[in-house]
Amino acid sequence: HIDLPELTPIALADAEDIAVGDVVLAIGNPYGFGHSVSQGIVSGVGRFGLQLSTYEGYIQTDATIHLGSSGGALIDHQGRLVGINTLIYTAGSERNGETPGIGINLATPSEVAAAALDDIVKYGHVIRGWLGVSVEVLLSEQQAGGPVQQLIVTDLAPGGPAQRAGIQLNDIIVAMDGEPVVDGRAAMLQIAQLRPGHLLRVNLDREGVPLELEAVVGTRSNS
Repeated sequence: HIDLPELTPIALADAEDIAVGDVVLAIGNPYGFGHSVSQGIVSGVGRFGLQLSTYEGYIQTDATIHLGSSGGALIDHQGRLVGINTLIYTAGSERNGETPGIGINLATPSEVAAAALDDIVKYGHVIRGWLGVSVEVLLSEQQAGGPVQQLIVTDLAPGGPAQRAGIQLNDIIVAMDGEPVVDGRAAMLQIAQLRPGHLLRVNLDREGVPLELEAVVGTRSNS
């Protein structure tokens, strides 16, 4: 607890309003240079597939995020929190002759950070929804908006939510809670953001037969 009554909490930007091209400011403490600010734009949203974390969905920006800026605020032109500066993604490293700090700047969306903070305050740790499945991405035939990703179940946690619901190996997950699965990692993030106890409707394709099952979302043990 910080005993500073004059502090004003920052407002959160609405995730639905954040768009590519929006002006943002990155605040940090790079190399010990406190209160440093760099300006840029939102270069991309919902960045997945970087293999950096199980739970991805970063905001990409060209506002410079140096080493030491992680944990700083990424704000919009109204001073609202867009995200938390998280990392610089580079395909190589200093060993390969690449300059540190040169790469793609990524921030964790503010609503993800706020939800994690609420969990830590209430429960002492972050709570993630868990279905108890391992999946691989399967591209379906071309649709109007491009190829659609479906998830084929490759493993089931014994006694986990998916197994209890009747999901089987090699089932293809095509939709969850009525929303078609169009991106594998986005679907896994969707599950992680659900609260334990949520009744998840899972639409499956089992050897060409459509099925709808209900699974009670659980959470991983902390042990």
